[in-house]
Amino acid sequence: MKRGFGAKTQVVFCDGSMFPTKGRIAVIADGKKVVEEYEGKFSISEIECLSIKKALELSNPDLPTIIFNDNKAVAENINQKGHAIFKPKTNPQSLTIFCETRRLLIERRQNNNGCEASVEWISRKKNLAGLLLESILYEEKVARRKAKSVKQQVQSRYG
Repeated sequence: MKRGFGAKTQVVFCDGSMFPTKGRIAVIADGKKVVEEYEGKFSISEIECLSIKKALELSNPDLPTIIFNDNKAVAENINQKGHAIFKPKTNPQSLTIFCETRRLLIERRQNNNGCEASVEWISRKKNLAGLLLESILYEEKVARRKAKSVKQQVQSRYG
């Protein structure tokens, strides 16, 4: 197994989005698209971190892997660069999510025949997982508008 990144490097895209009562993540790896929802309140950093965790879980551990995420602060924190955004005293949930994700990345780096794994920032416009989430949100918005329009038509007809 080659050390570092090369021609057989696996590229994974991940992203997260937050709603008032749930978070949603998307991961695209090897042509597979995974979208999951998480009930509860999360910060955007937490839901982005969960998307990276899922990307690590779904990626092939026998290949060097680059995981792209469009939240620069989260990507840097997972790689231990930049200022800390996960503060243990103010939010234990954040620290737990961060530590679990960081542990997976460290294990991946240490236990897989020298295969590298890295989390890197990518612009929102180039993040395929982010574009997937946006398309899902758009479809849901269109469906809500249609449902509202039908309801208004029924009410105006039958009062």
